[in-house]
Amino acid sequence: MILIIDGYNVVKRVFDGHGKARSERHKEYFIRLLGQYRRVRPSITQIILVFDGGMFRHAEREVHAGIVVVHAGQASSADDWIADYVARNKAGSIVVVTDDLGIIRDITCNGADAVGSQDFYNFVQAAVQTESDVQAHQTFGSGLIKYNVQDNDVERSQEDVLRDLLMEQASMSVPDKGEPVKVEHARGGQKASKKDRQALKIIKKL
Repeated sequence: MILIIDGYNVVKRVFDGHGKARSERHKEYFIRLLGQYRRVRPSITQIILVFDGGMFRHAEREVHAGIVVVHAGQASSADDWIADYVARNKAGSIVVVTDDLGIIRDITCNGADAVGSQDFYNFVQAAVQTESDVQAHQTFGSGLIKYNVQDNDVERSQEDVLRDLLMEQASMSVPDKGEPVKVEHARGGQKASKKDRQALKIIKKL
């Protein structure tokens, strides 16, 4: 499965009310958090985080913490880049994270699924927190991963990275905007609604 994220839509939705400098910090934190999320979700083959803007007219692509970060460029927008990518990859399994109704309309017409920004962020937090709780009760071997700090590659354990992410999250006082969507099974032989079945399908992919 490929996960495509409408970057500024998520950052603004989750960290609203903060200035530009804070938004850049949140952006960097979110990328590292996604790196950990992908590690605990091997079914996700690729995570593409798409932002508006960039230094050039054309799109730019970089990889940070295992996450493909795309800036759509001055001649386009993140919305257009996402819609075009989905249209060109109809055969694949794709989930798009956004609250933008225009994007949702375009990508669902081409067979992709959509999940809301806040719900997805809550899922990511829960997955990383669960992994941190598990690792807190295990003995770590010598496995190390690369962690980028001010452009210097420093080898750090997975436990250290998870701990730092959770501490950074606490320092930024991320607002709690509700629990992830919960889909309950129909009771008494009642058939779940089409909306509930679709929501459950997407949640299982995440």
